[in-house]
Amino acid sequence: MNVERTSNTPRRVVMLIYPQVASSDVCGPLEPFGLANFLTGRRLYDPITVSTDGAPVSVAGGFLKLEPICRAE
Repeated sequence: MNVERTSNTPRRVVMLIYPQVASSDVCGPLEPFGLANFLTGRRLYDPITVSTDGAPVSVAGGFLKLEPICRAE
């Protein structure tokens, strides 16, 4: 599929998070998108996290909870 972009709207990158996910499994894959934004000085990507019910998700080990942006549909 070839989609031509006609605006400067950042590409949304969505990561589905789930209970007991490893924090490195979320942060690691999303980090390059934030780094690309930083290095270019432009917002090329809009990385977000979502959960199935929109509620915070406990990571493996229970030492923190990840806040999703919205509920996955």
